Amino acid sequence: LPAPFTARPSAEARALVRRLLPRLLPPVLTDLGDWTTPTRETAAGQLRSVVAFAEDGVTAHLPEVVAGLCRGCADEEPSVAAATADAARLLGRFVAPDAFLAVLLPQVRGEVSGLASGAHRAASLSVLASSVAGMARAQLAPHLDDVAAALTDAALADADPPELRRQLISVLGHTIATAGPLCAGPDGAGARGGDGGVGGFFA
Repeated sequence: LPAPFTARPSAEARALVRRLLPRLLPPVLTDLGDWTTPTRETAAGQLRSVVAFAEDGVTAHLPEVVAGLCRGCADEEPSVAAATADAARLLGRFVAPDAFLAVLLPQVRGEVSGLASGAHRAASLSVLASSVAGMARAQLAPHLDDVAAALTDAALADADPPELRRQLISVLGHTIATAGPLCAGPDGAGARGGDGGVGGFFA
């Protein structure tokens, strides 16, 4: 777990936070959009702690949590972005990938009305990079083709905004690091075979 945690919270503490999530999350997510840096820093740290305690309990709140993560990861203040990235890594570690990818990948692909701008897609890529970094290989494996397919959109390589390319490279790096040999077979083809497999993209 990221600092300030030195061990997994107790079962009692985790259960308490899960019960309180409907009351805890709204003000934290609201404060992530505050105009003052100290308030956003506090909110990002609180979101990291909430996910650390609640673990997969945040599944019922994924649309709001993903929206907050996208906002925080795009913050111009490095401390806010770093704490939010920690929260996204914890999301990848604790939440079933099929649940959060169902919310996040449509935003990466620019398919969500009002969330298709280059800036938002860059923010969603940042969240995806951190969440993939928090996943185990076995968690990522069933979803590797879906992630690869989302990254093949040529618009993600656009020079405007420049952050798009940087975050695309970040996602690729974390995906390759997590997936390892799943990205390519011994002959360089996709581990699942054929040009449409993941190896055709990551090789």
